[in-house]
Amino acid sequence: MFQLTGFSNLEGRFTAGDENLVTFAASNIIDELIKNQYEQAEMINFHNFSIGVLLSFPLSHPEKWLEEDLEQVCQEATRAINRILKMQVTISISKWIHSVKQIPHLFEEVRQALVYRDLLDENQIIKTEQLSKLNVLKESSYPFTLDKEIINAIRNGQETDAVDLIKQFMDELSANGSTEFMLQQGMLQLLGSIRYASLQSGMNPVQLFGSVNLFEQLAQIKEPEEMLKWFQHKVIAVFVQEMISRQDYHFKQIIEQVIVYLREQYMTPLSLESCADLFGTSPYTLSRAFKQITGINFIDFLTNIRINNAKTLLMETDMKINEIADSVGYQHSYFNRLFKKYEGITPSQFRELNRAE
Repeated sequence: MFQLTGFSNLEGRFTAGDENLVTFAASNIIDELIKNQYEQAEMINFHNFSIGVLLSFPLSHPEKWLEEDLEQVCQEATRAINRILKMQVTISISKWIHSVKQIPHLFEEVRQALVYRDLLDENQIIKTEQLSKLNVLKESSYPFTLDKEIINAIRNGQETDAVDLIKQFMDELSANGSTEFMLQQGMLQLLGSIRYASLQSGMNPVQLFGSVNLFEQLAQIKEPEEMLKWFQHKVIAVFVQEMISRQDYHFKQIIEQVIVYLREQYMTPLSLESCADLFGTSPYTLSRAFKQITGINFIDFLTNIRINNAKTLLMETDMKINEIADSVGYQHSYFNRLFKKYEGITPSQFRELNRAE
């Protein structure tokens, strides 16, 4: 089985959707080299950067010759693909069998062997018979700290930071000669953590990500660069957008409650800090959300409520100016200065003009 990698690093040589074209070209290269060497060879193009080759020989053919010849053909095919398509090649070779009934099992065995490719090597040949002798399940530590940092970044709507952290996460998983299998297992575990975080945040993963099986999609991705892009666009962007949408709705509800509270309690001592504390948020967050939703800042909104109520009292009652100031939450001297700043005239002048009209 031939597996091509490095498609995402071709820098414009091919574009998304050219997978079939590239695999077809590789299949032709392999077909020509294989059939120049062997009489009975069946090519299987899987159209996903992988090509299978089934070789048949007479029972009398010396096995040692097969191994020597095949190694040489594989190296020639690898060099040709490197040169023409600029992609790397991993080749897995099964053991030899004598029964046609064993071919399906052999195919699955050789296909699964590809996941043990060393991520630090560009080209390699894996023989299934030697896997048990290799340390294919090398000791690997899961980056739990980065896992938590990624979740926190997503919850805070920091999409760029989350993607950068996932890159670090993958680098740690890939260190020390890690295999594709180990990287994939680590990324599947990270996906599980993100999915669980969405549940903890009150989201329904089916509504969030649709009915697509994300774990199945991820398991099909072979290259680290493609895994990172997949996480960025299919998982992180979707999660962050939902978090931002929920936060906007949440803050809109809070601001609506704050406005009702200001209109009811405008005559009492009020501040941004006291309201933030009352509604369970920070002064900075409340100030930013208030300006974003109402179009003016907190203190101007409160001042408008107080000044408008003072104008009503000036026009409709005989209350003294200092009594009106006190009733809308201001000291007399400050009320006069503030009223003139907003209305251009003093409270007394405002009363005289409106009563005369």
